[in-house]
Amino acid sequence: MILITKKYIKLATVITVLLMCLVRVNAQHNKAPCSHSQHHKTSSSEIEQTQFNTNAKEVNFELQNVRLVSSGEEFSMPVWSPDDNKLLIATAHGTKLKMIELDASNRITEISNARGSGYNASWSLDGNQVFFRYKESGQQTYVESKSFDLGNGKIKNAKLNPNGLRSASKAVKNDDPAIFVNLENLKVEAQTKDKTASWEITDFDGQFYHPLLSPDKKQVIVHEKSDMYLYATDGSGLIKHLGTGIASSWSPDGKYVLAFLDSSIDGHVISGSELYLIDIELGKLVQFTNTDKVNEMWPAWSNDGSKIAFEDERSGNILIADMVKK
Repeated sequence: MILITKKYIKLATVITVLLMCLVRVNAQHNKAPCSHSQHHKTSSSEIEQTQFNTNAKEVNFELQNVRLVSSGEEFSMPVWSPDDNKLLIATAHGTKLKMIELDASNRITEISNARGSGYNASWSLDGNQVFFRYKESGQQTYVESKSFDLGNGKIKNAKLNPNGLRSASKAVKNDDPAIFVNLENLKVEAQTKDKTASWEITDFDGQFYHPLLSPDKKQVIVHEKSDMYLYATDGSGLIKHLGTGIASSWSPDGKYVLAFLDSSIDGHVISGSELYLIDIELGKLVQFTNTDKVNEMWPAWSNDGSKIAFEDERSGNILIADMVKK
């Protein structure tokens, strides 16, 4: 297993982006974040020639048939539609929200140009609507949630917590939880769909962000600084510490989680980023990719489990790969 030295892990860029989407800027935060790497427009031939897999014995999967589905504009944070035929994508830093149709055209459609709408966007269970965060202007002090109807293109108000769209949009039963960050204390909390009960999930003080609910809704990964923690959704407490990185997507069966770690040689500019695979039962974090020309970030597992989508931070491209079990 490859050991990662904490002093070289520079997650400040990603953490800063996430916290700025969630909360007002912390007045005490004076550390300069890492800059993004200089963008190089990776070609399809370069992708085909890149060896992505580490071939580590501990990894039960390998990436095959890696291909570009976007180029030109810089995109991030892909989210699969329920039928795996489309991707939601954010423009740089989650500024705007767009959608890629995964067919021969790879046509891109803009859904919202509201600043911050690309962060934490989600699909309805039937795939007919997209939910996103909305602020009309910088003067607006609160964030709303909106829905975009793919059938008629209309945008309406959505009665979902804008800080917990991913889980709230998947709540079906009245006691299903919506997981969100409380902006008053920066703790992760839960509330039932019918809003008859609410409770705290995290049990120590910290600036938590980016909660990631498991497919069975029984566990949630939360982040504090550069650490990942697995908690019970019912509020019974911490299950285990998962290591350093940012968890991005659960496998459909809930056995694994995809995460990523970025790095910097000079402490200022991102020099690399790799994908990691977490075995939830074992609590084991293993490096999954090892590339020098691609900075993999924000991996998303398809709903049928056969593919992943991810961002190349170096080029701003979105890539898709087959996720093949060894």
